[in-house]
Amino acid sequence: MTISNDERDLVAQVVARPDEDGPRLDYAAWLDAHGQAPRAELIRVQCQAERLREREQELLARHAAEWGAPLRDLYVDDWQFRRGFPEGIRIDTARYLENHAALAAVTPVTRLQLSAPDDALLARFAALPVNRNLRTLEVRAEGNEVGPAGIRELTQSPHLTHLREFRLHSDGIGLEGVYHVARAPFVRKLTHLTLADTHLSGAEKPFLDMVQALDPAVIQEFRWADQVLGPRSAFFAVSRPGDSGPGR
Repeated sequence: MTISNDERDLVAQVVARPDEDGPRLDYAAWLDAHGQAPRAELIRVQCQAERLREREQELLARHAAEWGAPLRDLYVDDWQFRRGFPEGIRIDTARYLENHAALAAVTPVTRLQLSAPDDALLARFAALPVNRNLRTLEVRAEGNEVGPAGIRELTQSPHLTHLREFRLHSDGIGLEGVYHVARAPFVRKLTHLTLADTHLSGAEKPFLDMVQALDPAVIQEFRWADQVLGPRSAFFAVSRPGDSGPGR
């Protein structure tokens, strides 16, 4: 591709001053004038995005504690802002059951990490209509407090239809719990799935059944014990288009 002297000079300025936006914006103006508007737009968009990220961090450093005060009063342990609201929260499961309505009144919780659950608490959690907003759910159980019964109630919840990421840390779910996950109505919509601390790393059949349950056209990452599979993993090649997974 032939590069004109003017373009070469503009690129040289970008190379000489990589930390400055000015030379990049000058080059974007030249691109606009020479029929390359999409590349010019990309330069402007990415320059603006960089400035906005810096400003975002400044605002959060100054005000996150203040803006998160209502969550602290509702026993939220940690929170993350997204598009101006603390949509991601970490909270004790029992506290969430007590305060889910109050939380829904102040923020749209779309990313939730539950700590200290057990089977009974998960059954109550699964019945909450407010969970329809969840896109990411992480369940961190201590020991074997969560077993197959709790996983069955959770994964069959009619209120998790929009779930796209599911992460489960529990050493008590066993093979039966894995099969409940594989049969979840939301499983083929998942982009990310983690099944950790299950002590089933050497169990080949439940692993392969779980792989088959996922949609290879949708899944981006599957973590099973110490294995991490991406969408191009050879394991997903065995999943045929239209296959509904085990037990369907």
